[in-house]
Amino acid sequence: MDKIQLNNLISSKTDENEWLDYKREWHANKIELLRDILAFANTTHHRDCYLVFGVEDNTFEIFGVNEDTNRRNTQQITDMLIHQPFSGEAPKIQINTVVIDDKIIDILTVFNTLNVPLFLTKNSNEVQGKRIHLGQIITRISDTNTSSNSSASDSIVEKLYRKRMRLDQTIYERYQYLMEHVNDWTYIDWEQKLLYNFDPNFYILIEPLDSDDERDRIHTGDYYGWLANSSSFPSEWRIQKYSNISAMYGQHKILDFSFLFNFDRDRGLTIAPRLGGFGTNRDLKYSYFTKDSLDWKFMLLYISAWNNHMIEGFDSAYYSSRTILSNVVVYEDEEERKYIEDNYRYNMTIEDLENDFNVRIEPTKEEIEKLQQENPKFGRSSLLQINIAKAIKKRLNDIKGT
Repeated sequence: MDKIQLNNLISSKTDENEWLDYKREWHANKIELLRDILAFANTTHHRDCYLVFGVEDNTFEIFGVNEDTNRRNTQQITDMLIHQPFSGEAPKIQINTVVIDDKIIDILTVFNTLNVPLFLTKNSNEVQGKRIHLGQIITRISDTNTSSNSSASDSIVEKLYRKRMRLDQTIYERYQYLMEHVNDWTYIDWEQKLLYNFDPNFYILIEPLDSDDERDRIHTGDYYGWLANSSSFPSEWRIQKYSNISAMYGQHKILDFSFLFNFDRDRGLTIAPRLGGFGTNRDLKYSYFTKDSLDWKFMLLYISAWNNHMIEGFDSAYYSSRTILSNVVVYEDEEERKYIEDNYRYNMTIEDLENDFNVRIEPTKEEIEKLQQENPKFGRSSLLQINIAKAIKKRLNDIKGT
């Protein structure tokens, strides 16, 4: 939570609730602080929670914690938490400080976790007559924590376990979660299927298009500029087969992915990259993946399942796949992609991009001729796409210091 968000909460008089608690001052008793953190860790919703220190509940008056001797920082609270006998991983927290009208406000974020219900496996030490008992499940309903001499009800505990197992999420959300557990899937080669080991209702089908559809869809050359490569077999760098990918649950199709491509005489396999660009200039296009996309998650899952269940490793069976990644940008997420693309105006030119990135993007006549000698299906457009992708990758590496 930043200063603007906090100001909005205070100005709109947002009451305390299951994710928000105002405190005029910091806890003098660390057991009470631990109780509040546990209550926010054990919430049945899926959002981060906030303890706001320096603001009075009900009146929303800002007092600040400038002179509060009980203030704590992130490291101090983290140290306290990791030394508690929790039933699972300690809650993740962070403290941010904002200043409003010269008054300091501390915001303690308790990050959402699926590691619930969370409780102590032995009694806490008593501090000024306060303690948390072993097995006591402290949660928060509306604006009220579980009382010090009781535990959460059976119905709340059931909801917490449903959250832990993601049974309170949609089938789409569960699919994305399961796909990230790449070692929990089996690749069945003869069925062209990825099967989730712990629930066979979850499986991913790979189905080649029929001949008519495939004939209409297969293109060569600049249509897939990221394939351009001066390899030992340049004439084979083209899409040779499309496959549909469907995430299934039983007989129901839940999700569709991009097409899966076989190329370079079946020596390469990849899911189709997305097309990005700068402004309205058709020349300023390039291909990319984002690591938070379903397509990229599928590709990582496929490679892992293949390596776990096939004699020949994926990189050996499809050695051309790694080569084409040098022509494609792999962003961490959509936010990173937008950061790169949205910084440029719509009438951007190649020269503008070259000046900003401090690299040459426009291919020379000699480079185009050389590529077309090796494979006449490719040309200037392919080289532009690849050069832009490599310029972006260099920019990202410079930003990250890698």
